[in-house]
Amino acid sequence: MTKHLLVDLENVRPSAAAVADWMGAEGKAWIFYGPHQHKSLPSFRAMGDDVTLIPISRPGANSLDFHLIFYLGYLAAGNPKSEFKVLTKDTGYDPAIEHARILEFDVKRIDALSLAGAARGLTCADCRPRAGC
Repeated sequence: MTKHLLVDLENVRPSAAAVADWMGAEGKAWIFYGPHQHKSLPSFRAMGDDVTLIPISRPGANSLDFHLIFYLGYLAAGNPKSEFKVLTKDTGYDPAIEHARILEFDVKRIDALSLAGAARGLTCADCRPRAGC
């Protein structure tokens, strides 16, 4: 099963090494960036074909968020058995992620990358009593 990491680079700034560690051999990363995140891009670009850099078409309120959610839906529709993580501290993604989970897609919002955190479960949109995390 492929795992996909969608990164809101306006909101969190993971290192390329942390993204590579999370991806392992089976992962793919989608890095969404705005006009002020260009300094981080060379390290992600150097990671090769398993990382896709996605510029926002036009800056504006929630512009990057809408781009990321569009790609999440597109990727989930084409890869329904895959695992998806949205790396951001922005809780505005939570309603869309909750809806994707209702549709039985494996989608979670995480606010940090760490192998230790993955083992114990990172903060995510579905970690509420009714969700049964």
